Amino acid sequence: MAGFCAAADRRTAGSKAIRSFLRNPLVVAVALALALKFTGLTFPGGISQTIKMVASIAPVVALFVVGGIIAQFNVSPMWRRTAAIVVGKLVLHPALVFVVLSVLLGPADPFVLTAMLIAAVPMLSIYLVLGAAHGVEQVCATALVTSTVASFVTVSALIWVMRSYA
Repeated sequence: MAGFCAAADRRTAGSKAIRSFLRNPLVVAVALALALKFTGLTFPGGISQTIKMVASIAPVVALFVVGGIIAQFNVSPMWRRTAAIVVGKLVLHPALVFVVLSVLLGPADPFVLTAMLIAAVPMLSIYLVLGAAHGVEQVCATALVTSTVASFVTVSALIWVMRSYA
């Protein structure tokens, strides 16, 4: 009986997770965009122009949101988590990309260095949006800003190493 209840709980949790995923506005937006792209349908001129205007200001609004969230929180209690995220993103992620792609493609392949450089940039602002959905916006916002500032050093150092390697 306990096994049946556990399996039922897992099915319920699984269906709840799938429903939550399918109701996520990001997933709905991507699905609609793909449907429009593959069907060839377009929005009327006024709607299309409005979408373009909103899309052009989205990065600026995202920066204001990140700044507003950061301003609300004290950074000191989360410095260990922030440091782990920043080191993981700016150091470990590009290193792992380099190792895996070097094994698969060979270290001389130009794609390896390009992929490593892309992996070395800080996370996108959507990181904060996804973190906020799970109640960890404080850590995500701090890690986002910290990694952006730190990436000026790490990405520059990586480019310098890549130039001497090539």
